[in-house]
Formats: sequence, C-alpha cells, structure tokens
Amino acid sequence: MSASTSPKKSPNSSTSTLQEAIDLVIKATEEDKNKNYAEALGLYESAIEYFQYAMKYEMPTERAKESIQAKCQQYIDRAEKLDEYLKKPPNSTTTFQEAIDLVTKATEEDKKHNYTEAVRLYESAVEYFQNAMKYEMPTERAKESIQAKCQQYIDRAEKLDEYLKKPPNSTTTLQEAIDLVTKATEEDRNHNYAEAVRLYESAVEYFQYTMKYEIQNEEAKESIRTKCQQYIDRAKKIEEYLESKNNIGSDTDDDSGSTKRKMMDKMEGVIVTEKPNVRWDDVAGLEGAKATLKEAVIMPIKSQHMFTCKKPTWTGILLFGPPGSGKSFLAKAVATEAVSSTFFSVSSPNLISKWIGESEQQVRALFDMAREHKPSIIFIDQVDALLASRSEKESESARRIKTEFLFQMQGVDNQNDGVLVLGETNMPWVLDSAIRRRFEKWVYIPLPEAPARTSMFRLNLGDTPNSLNDQDYKELGFSTDGFSGADINIVVREALMQPIRKVQSTTHFCKVSAPSSNNPNVLVHDTLTPCTPDTPGAMEITWEQVPWDKLHVPLLSMNDMRKSLANIKPSINEEDLERIKKFIEDFGQEK
Repeated sequence: MSASTSPKKSPNSSTSTLQEAIDLVIKATEEDKNKNYAEALGLYESAIEYFQYAMKYEMPTERAKESIQAKCQQYIDRAEKLDEYLKKPPNSTTTFQEAIDLVTKATEEDKKHNYTEAVRLYESAVEYFQNAMKYEMPTERAKESIQAKCQQYIDRAEKLDEYLKKPPNSTTTLQEAIDLVTKATEEDRNHNYAEAVRLYESAVEYFQYTMKYEIQNEEAKESIRTKCQQYIDRAKKIEEYLESKNNIGSDTDDDSGSTKRKMMDKMEGVIVTEKPNVRWDDVAGLEGAKATLKEAVIMPIKSQHMFTCKKPTWTGILLFGPPGSGKSFLAKAVATEAVSSTFFSVSSPNLISKWIGESEQQVRALFDMAREHKPSIIFIDQVDALLASRSEKESESARRIKTEFLFQMQGVDNQNDGVLVLGETNMPWVLDSAIRRRFEKWVYIPLPEAPARTSMFRLNLGDTPNSLNDQDYKELGFSTDGFSGADINIVVREALMQPIRKVQSTTHFCKVSAPSSNNPNVLVHDTLTPCTPDTPGAMEITWEQVPWDKLHVPLLSMNDMRKSLANIKPSINEEDLERIKKFIEDFGQEK
C-alpha cells in the first residue's frame, strides 16, 4: 500500500475528521463497485488515515475507538486485496475473461484427449475464477453461478487426473476396447466361445471406462452404449449355449463341479496372480506401516512356528489413507516379500458382473482359488466400491455381494487359515460396519513427510541423467508439503519433458562433448545441444535439422523441476484429509 501524509486539520474546519473519513469510505466503496480499483485504493488509504487521526484526537471513549479500529481493519484488508490485484502483470482482459479463455482451451484439449494439458488448464481456470469472485464479482448471485461452474471443472479435472494415474499404456482405453471386440469377434467365428465371452465382457468394461473418462459427446456415448448392449447380448447367448452343452449327459454333482471350475477359469481373466517386483526399499517412507505389515503378514508366512496357540494371525488387513499415498504400491511390496505365498490382485469393479447371481459366484471362486493356493494374499483395490454401507437405494445384487463377501471372509472350520485379505480404500468411512469388523487390522497410510518425499524424487528420477545435488533433492522434499506419492510422480514426469521442450523450442545449437548415443562409454566432441543465440559457436538451426545421433538432450536441471512444481498442485483437498482425520478420531489410526 502506498504511503501518504497525515490529514492536516484547520481549527475552523466545518466538519470533523471522523465525518471526512466516513465520506471517503463512501466514495471508496462506490469506486470499488464501479471497478475503479486504483481510485478506490487511494480513497480507502486516505479514509484509514483520517480514521486514525480521529481516534487519536477526537474519540472520547475506548469503546468508540475499538469500533472504529474494527472498521479500519476491514478497509485495510480490502485495500491490501486491491493493491495485490493491481500489482498483477498488466493485461488487456479481466481475470474473469482470462478464466473463460482458459476453460475454452481446456475443453478443446479435453476433446483432443490431451488430458494432462486439459487438467492444467481446468485448474488454472478455477484459480482465475476464484480471483474474479474475490475482486470483480459485484453480486452474490454471480458468485454462486461461477462457484457452480467451478465445481464442474474441478470434478472433470479430478476424473482426468484419476484416468492419468492409470498405469501408462501406449493406446487409449477406447482403442483397447476396440481391439478386444475385434479379438472377441475372431474367437466367436472360430467357435472358441469361452474365450469370446471373456473378451466381449472385458471390452464392455473398457467401453464403460472410456464413456466415463474419455468421451464427452453424448451422441458418441449413446452409440457406444448401443454397441455395448449388442456385445452383452451376444455374450449372454454364448453362455446359455455353453451352459446347455455342459448340462447334456451330466448329473447334478458333475454340473456343480463344472460350473465352479468354469467360474474359477473365468476369474483367472480378471485376477493378476503373477508376482510383482517391488521391494521394501522401493517404498519411500511409511516405516511404521512397513513394520506393521512385516509383523502381520511376512512373519506368519516365513516363521509359522512362531504363530501357534493363541498368537494371532490376521485374516483381514485394511490399508486406508488419502489417494495416491502408496497403498497399492505397498501391497505390491507385501506380495514380493511374501515369497512363498500366491498373490491375487483384483479391482472391485471386476467382481461386479452384469449377470444376476454371477458376482456372488465370482466372489466364491476368488476365495476358492486362494484356498487352493494357500498361503495366499487376496488384494482388493478400491474395496469401498464393492463393500460400502448398506442403504435403502442399494440394489438386491449389491446386498448379495456383501453377504457373500462377509461369509467368505468369516470362513468355517479354519478354511481361511493361510488366506489373507488385504483391502485398500481412500474412503474408509463408507465401508459397511460389518466389513470393517472383518478387517481385523487397520493400517493408516498417510501423506509422505519431507524425508520420504525427498526419497520419492530420487526413486522417480532413477537413473535419468540430471544435474541435481543432495541440497536440490532436500529442497524438493521440503517444498512439496501436501503432495502424495502420485503427485510427486506427476511432477517428475512433467519435469522430464522440460529438456525435450528446450530441444523443440530452441532456435540455436552449439557443439559440446557428450557420451556417444551409440556407445555411452565413448566421449564424442561433435554433439549438438540447445543454446542461446549469443553462445560462442551458436548455429541457427532447428532440432529437425540435427542428425539424431548428434543430438544431445540437456540434462534435467533443478530449474526444470521448479518449473514443473509451479504448474502442479497437490491433488488431495483439505476436505478429504479432514474426513480421514475424523475417521481416525472415531475409530483409531490402527487396531
């Protein structure tokens, strides 16, 4: 705020300093409403000085002074906001117009499937809208309207962010769905009906995913829904045919065994049984959680003689915490370290079938397979999607799935000895109370602390050539408070693009000594790297004119990391953290 001199009063002044201050505030408010912010700022500052003068020389009581002091604080706060707004870089458009432009660009990038850029633009637009509401919106109705729009953009950005956190893949989900349908049709024509059914159903799941995250056009969605129904109908007809074929010449017991075996065979298509390759050392931080899991999972498997009589072995463990905090990654480490066990990994949506009664059969088949291969670990991702609290609006099918799951987790005659159910959820408060009781052990996976975040940056960069030193890594760890492991992964991926962008955007290259692209052990002296036009020996060419084996991409630098951090914000909001905190207060961090 600018400084000015104190008001000079004449003894014969016809008005008091207090009245002049009030008049100045009235004018300041009018100019503020008319968006004449520079004028409003000057008037607010003058009014504050007059109020201070009045408090010093004219106010007879402390109560009157306190009342004016409170008002002054309001005007000071408003003046500081205006001052902050006016110090923004000059722009020909209002913040509100900038927000609209950003939303337009975000929508375009969204339609082109440039989701990373779309998320960035949606988030920037929301920030601009929030500034507009703070400084430019005159009415509450206008603010409410913008707030509603902002929520839509936030929701879309969160959906895209969730989609981007899927394991990287070379094709879109839509293309994967199309490929699966093509394979299903081929197997159908070749009379490989069981495989055709599996592929049709997988394709439908992929199409449903793409309608949720990739397709925005309602007409396109409707077209996909129609196609999906055709694939569902075809799969159902094939299943009916296979069922009738299996029933011929079979008695009831044979049929029951065949159905069970068939369901178990089918489940193999949605269950990942191969061993991950994630060690404890690959998990940054979470020392408390790792110690708990070693005690609860690894020791009973490796040293069974220690867990006899009344020493407890857990049959259900729940990992809970904010999204992206490393729960699934930690589960993979458990699977790797539990060397003699079989690891079954399944996502909740994959257990929910389109056919009546089949979901319960799939749950039974899952546990039957785990019992056949024990010691075994069943890891269920997004367990809240499958086992949320019962409600009146819940379907009969969903109720039956919960009942079956409760029954299977309970086990009879010690049939679950050697079978551990490991669940993961971001929303433990939505779980059915009976399900929570089945998970005898809870392990809270918090957001990483600074040392863990430092390690995560090192792990994510791996052997990528870079110029970062220990102090740089520490700075990154301390400057990312509130970031999850998934957020840090995105920061690093974005930073890794910075050297490539330098290559793309530069207009000049110069020769440097660098390892040969054909043999990294050989140093060559004629590679070309981006440089500024005033660099000695600079050549005005584009990257497309540089032979690929002579192109030297600059090392990743700390500035690249800082640029990435400037564009990426934590994905976990305060509301989610508060709900988890409330859950911990109600039920405990561990049990």
